[in-house]
Amino acid sequence: MDYIKELFKPKKNYFNIIIYIKEKIQIKDIYWETEIGIDDAADTAILSGLLWIIKSNSVVFLENKYFIENIHIDIKPYHSGIKFNMIFNCIGTLKLVNIIVVGIKYIAIKIRGGEIIERASN
Repeated sequence: MDYIKELFKPKKNYFNIIIYIKEKIQIKDIYWETEIGIDDAADTAILSGLLWIIKSNSVVFLENKYFIENIHIDIKPYHSGIKFNMIFNCIGTLKLVNIIVVGIKYIAIKIRGGEIIERASN
């Protein structure tokens, strides 16, 4: 049991790698369309409004972190019955050189058994 806890424990050593990858990812397109309905039309309208709040906040959060070229979000209420259909497509890019750098940093951490210490700038 301790092995499982240790396995999922956040490692301080890998935060630099995660931050590096996060800075290098580019998101090009987001296409997020949802069709939702429950038996009652009023409940469907309320649920649609809540989904708009969740989707818009999610997109604003992503736009603050990344430059996104094309965004399409839509919610279509379905008032005739129970229905849930969602399409989510996201195109992101990460250059091969960045993947190689992450691999080198990961190997360096594994060999040293500790964090990579970077020099302070002058």
